[in-house]
Amino acid sequence: MDKPTLDDAAALLAREMQVVRGEIPRRDGPPLSDDGHLRIWADGFHFSTPGEVRFAYQSGEGLRAEVPDAALEDEFGLYREGTVFGAVCWLNGLFPLHASAIVRDGCAIALTADSGGGKSTLAMALAAHGFIHFADDTLPLLLGGDAVHPLPFGKRAKLWGDACALAGVPPGVEIAAVPGKYYVETPDLPAIPARLTDIVVLETGPELRLEPITGSAKLARIAAAMYRPSIAIALGGAQRHAERLLEIASKVRCWRLARPLSGDRDAFATTTQAVAELLGEHMVQ
Repeated sequence: MDKPTLDDAAALLAREMQVVRGEIPRRDGPPLSDDGHLRIWADGFHFSTPGEVRFAYQSGEGLRAEVPDAALEDEFGLYREGTVFGAVCWLNGLFPLHASAIVRDGCAIALTADSGGGKSTLAMALAAHGFIHFADDTLPLLLGGDAVHPLPFGKRAKLWGDACALAGVPPGVEIAAVPGKYYVETPDLPAIPARLTDIVVLETGPELRLEPITGSAKLARIAAAMYRPSIAIALGGAQRHAERLLEIASKVRCWRLARPLSGDRDAFATTTQAVAELLGEHMVQ
């Protein structure tokens, strides 16, 4: 089968993420994996949130969801754009990174970090420095061909209240399931396809420093940036997963970016400006 085009993959993902409300059908047969909340089969999954919002996905048929209480609508939206989105990506041959992303001149840069490491805040702040905000928290990749392509999807960006102040963006609707965190507006995604050129691992340090990551360390950092890689291994096996990791590593550069973190808006703005200059100098070509 020919590799799908970027437009085909984006249209497929949008279609498969459509949700029909209704009773979750029973699923027979043992799953490939089961962690107590997420059960994966070769062609679908069942997932339950902490509040017992239930999702079912079947390849080619999209999502079904049961929301037992109106008070859980916010939890429904949060997990639909999180765990559910990532699982749908894996089941449709995509490779989701746990990363935010920015784009300039057709080049996409993925920003990854541990939870709370500031990837969403920095991606949003860099939009004021010549970059386009492309993705928040989860970045689906289309592999095959000469380049790795990120898929535009339009997931809502989320920031804590203090991060909104640092990034200079107004908070939108507060997320009831995560008090103190807000959905924020982002510009329309670029119509021109981008290629992923760089993965940047964010760290905290006393001074701004950008260093390349190569060899086995590069492969390890890309592996660590995967979104729920256990799903991919359950679906295709560890060998196939390793092959896809190697494909990404062969086509994308990887960097370690250490930067001082500050809750002071002026200091944060100064650091962000310096980061934008570093990215422009070393990566966007």
